[in-house]
Amino acid sequence: MAELLPIGCHLVVDLAGIAPALLTDDERILALLQDAVADAGFRCLDTACHRFEDGGGGFTAMLLLAESHVAIHTYPEFGYAAVDVFTCGPKAPEPILAALESALVPRDVRSHRLARGPGSRSPVAPSERDPR
Repeated sequence: MAELLPIGCHLVVDLAGIAPALLTDDERILALLQDAVADAGFRCLDTACHRFEDGGGGFTAMLLLAESHVAIHTYPEFGYAAVDVFTCGPKAPEPILAALESALVPRDVRSHRLARGPGSRSPVAPSERDPR
């Protein structure tokens, strides 16, 4: 029987301490994500975005990739964004996150990197960076 190997990498990320105005600009962030995905060598198949007019004016955006997906959920009232990047194959998801960090300049980044698939053996691996 062939050895089972992880088939993907999943980043689950909390970005905090972001200027609220940045978190309401769904067109800018969606374009940024599309560029980051292309620059990292992934192929975007489709996008979806929904703005929440009630509450804090945040939005949820999703990019369906040939290699999996990218999602962001923004909460301007808290200066917070939840990001989910799942990629299959050998390409790393970190460049997509780096582009978001560069544009949103969060004070605090908390990320968990998971190996996904039948051959993954590692539990959630937390990694925290010092606040900027």
